Amino acid sequence: MRERGQILLFTLTLLIFVGAASFFTFFSPSSSRLRQDEQTTKLMAEAKEALIGYAVSSATRPGQLPCPDANNDGLAEPLASGNCPNDIGRLPWKTLGLEDLRDSAGERLWYAASPVFTRDGTSCANPNNPLAPCPLNSDTRGTLTVSQDKAAAVITNEAVAIIFAPGPTLPGQLRDAANANNPANYLDTTDGVSNSAPPAFIAAQNSDSLPPSPPPSPFNDRLIVIDTTHLITVVEKRVARTLLKMLTDYKTAFPGKYTGADRHMDNEEDDEVYRGWLPICQAEPQDWEDLGIGVPAWLASNDWWKVIYYAVAPDKTVHCPAAPACPSMLTVDSATNIEVVLITPGPAPAGVTRPSITIVTNSYAAPPPANNACIVLTTLNSTEALAYWQAYLNDAENSDHNDNTYVTPSSTATARNRIYTCPGTPGIC
Repeated sequence: MRERGQILLFTLTLLIFVGAASFFTFFSPSSSRLRQDEQTTKLMAEAKEALIGYAVSSATRPGQLPCPDANNDGLAEPLASGNCPNDIGRLPWKTLGLEDLRDSAGERLWYAASPVFTRDGTSCANPNNPLAPCPLNSDTRGTLTVSQDKAAAVITNEAVAIIFAPGPTLPGQLRDAANANNPANYLDTTDGVSNSAPPAFIAAQNSDSLPPSPPPSPFNDRLIVIDTTHLITVVEKRVARTLLKMLTDYKTAFPGKYTGADRHMDNEEDDEVYRGWLPICQAEPQDWEDLGIGVPAWLASNDWWKVIYYAVAPDKTVHCPAAPACPSMLTVDSATNIEVVLITPGPAPAGVTRPSITIVTNSYAAPPPANNACIVLTTLNSTEALAYWQAYLNDAENSDHNDNTYVTPSSTATARNRIYTCPGTPGIC
């Protein structure tokens, strides 16, 4: 009996000891700081997803980001002459449909954006294509730079947006009402680089998703980056699905048939052509609008139609007689029943300029009723068209531009070609 009592007493003492240790561990300053950091990380990730979602869902310019909030009202500033009035400010949480996100110091998040992803396309001059002066598409690159420190290798020089958690006030910073909208009072300077002055930024030691760097001076900014690959990859998916929906609507309206392809990049369908560009200006056998199919203006005004490869099964156009007189369907890997193929290129690899050849506007066709910019370009010959697509398509089977056989892109990188097919794209065809 005495032994049982001693065991019970020992067990009770052990439980009290473990409980006390857990209590002090949970409520220790370091543990509390860790929990706060985790919460800040979660909020920054939420903000990142909201920005990407905003850009992808834009009805007029897919990929366009909101302007930063300059006056702390939670709303994106309106564009002025096509550009944001400021490239850095607070995260426009109301515009993004978020709650009032604050970091562990109780401060609202800050946000820097690359101007090429916030402008509306009217602030540029492009003599080669005045109807698409500053397009936003797969060839667009972010212009913000993030480094570990001033002397270290650049982490990225293609950041599209950066989200900051400013942390507690540092010496020299004034965060009273009179100074509340000055980013220098919230975002820090180290190694001669100020996070309040775009386009160059430095990552703090605890910044998320970035290599650590030990700043030589007091520095408590935390930041998370959206780079070109992050954004363009998901925007391309939205664009591809839009094009596939147009094509399936075409097949429904003109039973069983799709438009042929544009061989020469003049934005018009060429008879008996089954691979090249999707002709958004003039489809055949009937134009899009004649069949009640709206063509989003942004396809032309942002040159999306120029960067996405289109192929159609010859047997699914009006120009090809019934098989076996001409090839019937497309082949993708082992699937031999494919009617339509779209290939998105992904962002251009570092050091690669796309398009690889100079293309200038030749003339303009009168735009169809629902199409904002029906553009006719200088016609490309077969050699030029092949060179063009070889700069966009990575696999030889896809870039040879001379048969009806395609493959799933071999690269597994985030920035890569992607193939979309009908049938084969859930929710559309």
